[in-house]
Amino acid sequence: MTPKIKILSFVILSIQNILCETAINKTIHIGPTLQRTLFKADDTLVLSNVIFRHGDRYPEPAHFYSNDPNKNRSVFPYKFGELTRTGQTRMFMIGKQLKLRYANFLGDTYYTDLVESTTSDYPRTQMSLQSLHAGLFLTMKPNTIPGFLWKPVPYRIIPWSEDKYLAAYKPCLAILLNLTYPPIPPDVQDLFNYVKMHTGVSQISYHEMWVLADYAKTMIETNIPIPEWHKKIYPNPLAPLSAKYLDMLRIQKRRIGGAYLVKRISDDALAKRDNTLVPPNRKLFLYSAHDFTILFLRSALNIWTAEPCEYGAYVLLELHKIGPEYGFKVYFNNGYTKPQLQTIPGCGTFCPLDEFIQMFRHLYEPPPICK
Repeated sequence: MTPKIKILSFVILSIQNILCETAINKTIHIGPTLQRTLFKADDTLVLSNVIFRHGDRYPEPAHFYSNDPNKNRSVFPYKFGELTRTGQTRMFMIGKQLKLRYANFLGDTYYTDLVESTTSDYPRTQMSLQSLHAGLFLTMKPNTIPGFLWKPVPYRIIPWSEDKYLAAYKPCLAILLNLTYPPIPPDVQDLFNYVKMHTGVSQISYHEMWVLADYAKTMIETNIPIPEWHKKIYPNPLAPLSAKYLDMLRIQKRRIGGAYLVKRISDDALAKRDNTLVPPNRKLFLYSAHDFTILFLRSALNIWTAEPCEYGAYVLLELHKIGPEYGFKVYFNNGYTKPQLQTIPGCGTFCPLDEFIQMFRHLYEPPPICK
């Protein structure tokens, strides 16, 4: 590498880093010094797990209905269900936020044992993970190859057929098929009939209300027009019915959707404490997932709230060592100024590891319907 190329590469990376930090600061309206203070992790941190929802996406192709005027529409060079440019930018910025939080913890040198990154088998989660990697690791040593404004970081994809952790429906489809719905009030039945008439879908339930609400939201976000009949029922009454469906699903599936992930994170924490984690210098686990993943995980940990899970929302399960005690601190960020420390009912804001495992041991075995 010639001296001129070295200088040019350094200048480009420096400018990019300054622009990205400026963009984050502008987005949340605070200065860079306070920004670092807000995001900085505690010095007691020994291992972190970041579980995040993918970034902004195009409408899910499975949500198109029989009479849909948009089902043959093209969004080339993208595809329906994939990450948008806005989504790529959002995840890059979240990577920068995590860099600010974990700068001291991770150090300034990237090596493959530092992080294990896992994604579900969807293009949008894979693209989100790569975008977050760019924000988190790009400016770390060793310097990138001249002309390459990215740093290759390995990750693994869990095939759909094997995914018990991130694809929230996979572990137990039976629980979804056997979801118990409350009696349908007359006004809701009228809405079901209205939707059935306009969509051509023969069987309508609360699940379809969620589908149509999500469909309308993503269509509007990506500037794709929705039919007039759909505009008349979105956001109201579709959005409240969608929220009701998610709550029913959360209550009935909490033991499944977040259970496998809680067990895995607990096992890794035990291995870290007992010096059996492989590799021993692993500091970070990244999980690129979905809104349902976040919903069920927070519900399993008893820290669920009714607010919708936004694009890029993330949960941090941080293992800390305070004195001789290892334990979890759990944070949630749903587009807030900074990650919010959560209180685990019955265990507080710092939950000793053995107590955490005892408290959530009931999640480690799936119910008989899933075996």
